[in-house]
Amino acid sequence: MRLAVTTSRSLLGLIFVVYGVNYFIPFVALPATSPEGTALLDAFTATGFFLPLLRITQLVAGTALLMNRYVPLALVILAPIVLNIVLYDIFLDLAGLPMGILLLVLQSFLGWAYCEDYERLLRP
Repeated sequence: MRLAVTTSRSLLGLIFVVYGVNYFIPFVALPATSPEGTALLDAFTATGFFLPLLRITQLVAGTALLMNRYVPLALVILAPIVLNIVLYDIFLDLAGLPMGILLLVLQSFLGWAYCEDYERLLRP
């Protein structure tokens, strides 16, 4: 079990660090998106702040996962990002769905593995 948690945490962290860094220093070619997906990404880019903030958040949370520090907090921060990635893939660009499902599976497994850390948050 410990190996599965470490592997999942490291893989999720690595994915977010790589894509976070790739925004600032492009080294991975991103696949083409659908016209609808491109429109949404263009709108995010037009704000001037959203994508840099998103990528910095991914970098910080991904680094925390890789360093095994503040893992429950990093998972809480990444949860809405993963959900939006999956919803984007489902509704706007099905080509990215396998990666979205992988992120959702890793996030869900780690949320379950660290469920004891969330007990106090979920008490009424």
